[in-house]
Amino acid sequence: MVANESVATKLPPYPSAVAQKALSPSQRANLNETISSCIVDFLSLPPSKRNTTSACAFVASYAKDVAVQSLQALIWDTEDGPSKVEKTIRIQVLQLAEQLAIELDVFTLLDLAFIYASTNPKRTRALLEAANSSLSSTDLITPFISLLEFDNGLYTLRKTSHCISALFRVAPPTVVRAFAHSKFFILALANTYQVGLNSIAHSYGGISLDMNGRTTADDWEKIWLETKVSFMDSFHACMVCLLNDVTSASGRALAVEAETIFDIVFALLELNSTAGQAPTPFLNQSILADYQQSYDLMRTLSSSFRHAVERDARLDLLEESLKKLESGEGGKKNPGALKILLRSSGIPAGIDNRSLSNRNKGKGKEQQRDKEINVTDPTIPAPQSTTTDDPDLDIKISQVLDIFPDQPPDYIRDLLTHPSYPFAGNTDGAERVIGALLEGTTPPWDEVRNASKAAAALRKPIPVQQQPERKNIFDEEDIDLSKFRVGKKSDDEHTFLRNREFVEQMKADILRRVEEFSSSEEELDEDRDRDDIDEPSVANKIKVAGDGEESGASDEDGLDGEEPTVKPTLETILELAYIENLKVFDRDSTTRSSKAREDLRQKTGWEHEQIEGWRIMLDRDVSIPFRFIDFINILTPNSRRGRNES
Repeated sequence: MVANESVATKLPPYPSAVAQKALSPSQRANLNETISSCIVDFLSLPPSKRNTTSACAFVASYAKDVAVQSLQALIWDTEDGPSKVEKTIRIQVLQLAEQLAIELDVFTLLDLAFIYASTNPKRTRALLEAANSSLSSTDLITPFISLLEFDNGLYTLRKTSHCISALFRVAPPTVVRAFAHSKFFILALANTYQVGLNSIAHSYGGISLDMNGRTTADDWEKIWLETKVSFMDSFHACMVCLLNDVTSASGRALAVEAETIFDIVFALLELNSTAGQAPTPFLNQSILADYQQSYDLMRTLSSSFRHAVERDARLDLLEESLKKLESGEGGKKNPGALKILLRSSGIPAGIDNRSLSNRNKGKGKEQQRDKEINVTDPTIPAPQSTTTDDPDLDIKISQVLDIFPDQPPDYIRDLLTHPSYPFAGNTDGAERVIGALLEGTTPPWDEVRNASKAAAALRKPIPVQQQPERKNIFDEEDIDLSKFRVGKKSDDEHTFLRNREFVEQMKADILRRVEEFSSSEEELDEDRDRDDIDEPSVANKIKVAGDGEESGASDEDGLDGEEPTVKPTLETILELAYIENLKVFDRDSTTRSSKAREDLRQKTGWEHEQIEGWRIMLDRDVSIPFRFIDFINILTPNSRRGRNES
């Protein structure tokens, strides 16, 4: 594929994943970049210059390949996810398919539904509605019934369940209605849900709810349960479609819709059989029994027929039959085999409501602030919490939203929790809300909100125990605030120099050191004058290591038996040289060739770099509160002027 003008007007088929695996990572990245640029060029062209046939072939090849990879990912864990460029190509292909919706065939539309149903449901639904004529004129029910044969194996059923649920999520209402009104499809789905999956589980050795001490479920067990959940979602979509048709129908149409739904439900009752085993939800029960426990079909069905002139006698018979299918105790929901998925996901036991815990995370400061307000001002009522840690309440809200997805969740929560309405505090609160919404008797949201505010105003504040005050031994001491400083100390060296008392003290210390050195030389001179023996002077006795002079043997003999003289340290020699002439430490060729530098080298035995480095380190020394160079500037103004000139 080459990005040129011909490619921009005609798109070649998309290379398959098998062909791309033969390429190196760099070649594959370049290929994806080329594909993305070609799609952009094609979309920028006017419709008259586009090659529609090649574009449809490209979309069909892409949808087929990516759909296969998506279905494989349901079974096998993929190593790497799609790259950034591959995600861009996926969005670009969807945009291209939207412009070619009428030209695409049914197989391409189905592949696009399988790919984009979970990531872009609204755009995919609009795409399928634009091509509704192609879908409605094609028999899709028979191929899916053949795929529901449980002889195909667990992996095939898992892929089939995903395809059906993805199609129902984005398909036009006419397509979903065709599946929902097909008794053969519903019975095939129910038969596979119970008999087929139970037979497959038996072939794998069966499923144990206690997991025999294991911490995670086997891979096939997860796939098996995910297949059941996906089939349940598809069955729920069909039942919602049937109930909506009953609710919206009237007169003769109501009788037709009632006959259809009763025929399907009674046929499902005949399939219910646990073969002498103890019924366990989502393990060995029928799809109708699990649906009754999860969504309370009987209550919803009764609410749908409330607008009928006469109550259908089949409702009473159906109610008795569905009550026998309930396995919960005291109206509680029994997750059954779904506990395996909860334990395998790493959730600690007893934590089944992660959304609420995450939603309330980070609100500790706000709740603590509310408590403090109540403590300081008892007249202010405690604020009403908008969320509660009640898993059963969330289940009821989800049941209502499954039937009425357009209703705000907060509105449904207020209806279920407010004590002024008959929906609160009942195990069948969700069914009552659904019935009230169907009949249009629910109060407006403003009324519910105002009632909630009134209830919050009447609520008495909960007394909060105050925390004991922490004390220490410094509580009673008076603090001198003048000693505190905010931020860093702003005094610089010029401010420090203005402290004349400290300057005078340091100046005296330096003069004292110089006088001690001079007095020691004068004492040595006096001793030399008093001696009759001609001996070297004190200056000659002071030897600096490395000055280049050789000490003869006669000198050693002449000084034998006398106390050794005190040699000045290197630091003293350098300081005196610094006081005498600051420029001798400059770093330039003139200074290095001067006589003063050469004398200093002979006295110290140092090289030019060492002497110059000593001055640099002296200027940078911050270990003492007042630098030596500043004292020299104070003592010798001429030296300071020379330093500034340098």
